[in-house]
Amino acid sequence: MFSRAKSFDRYITKKADLFATGKELLLPELPLCIRLIGLRVTKLKDLRMKDNGHGIERVRSHTTIKFL
Repeated sequence: MFSRAKSFDRYITKKADLFATGKELLLPELPLCIRLIGLRVTKLKDLRMKDNGHGIERVRSHTTIKFL
């Protein structure tokens, strides 16, 4: 089993950026016989959150209010 990692100082917003990073990490290992490959993403930004100027505040959706 091999692990490779890369961290960013900003949020990644495009799948092309994610693909390019995965490719960048994999290419140095080739040629390689691969049975299974996984890509893990952490520290995701919740786009349902809004910045109210005093920090991040959770925005309640109509569905959430209806559920409560």
